[in-house]
Amino acid sequence: GFVDESEAEFGLDGLDRGNVVHQLLDILWQRLQTQAALSAMDDPMRLKLIASVIEECFESGSFDLSAEKLRLLKHEKGRLQTLLFAWLKEEDKRPAGFSVVEREEQREGELGGIRYRYIIDRLDAIDDGRSVIIDYKTGTVNRKDWTGERIKSTQMPLYALALDKVKDKAVSGIVFAQVK
Repeated sequence: GFVDESEAEFGLDGLDRGNVVHQLLDILWQRLQTQAALSAMDDPMRLKLIASVIEECFESGSFDLSAEKLRLLKHEKGRLQTLLFAWLKEEDKRPAGFSVVEREEQREGELGGIRYRYIIDRLDAIDDGRSVIIDYKTGTVNRKDWTGERIKSTQMPLYALALDKVKDKAVSGIVFAQVK
């Protein structure tokens, strides 16, 4: 008989890889919590941390993947380690110190009488008191989608508007963290 197209796919797709990276970054920042903690680590310590987070996710079964996809993902451990190591180097370059105050937090917002639920990948408190919403992306993004007469990608501006209603200070930035 015929097989559904989604069942016929072989290997990890972009969504699978994106979910894996999200999960690994979430656990990394759960452990690190601040840029200062990251900066205090030398390269071997960072690589050891990344390797332990990857192993922890495999051992705990926390990746929501089929057995076949998990077997394939195990062959990508080196790529994942390289990717995450490079990303932490980017985080090191940020000019102001920061603390990660929320990760994968589910919230509710309201705009024009319409209620919606959303999950922020990460909310950072900058040492000078500002806050920044960070959304991890493993694919292509374009911040120009936030400008112009008609916004094409409303996700992040909606997050900022919703958070502004419940936080003492307005959100001072929204950022795509392009991890690829």
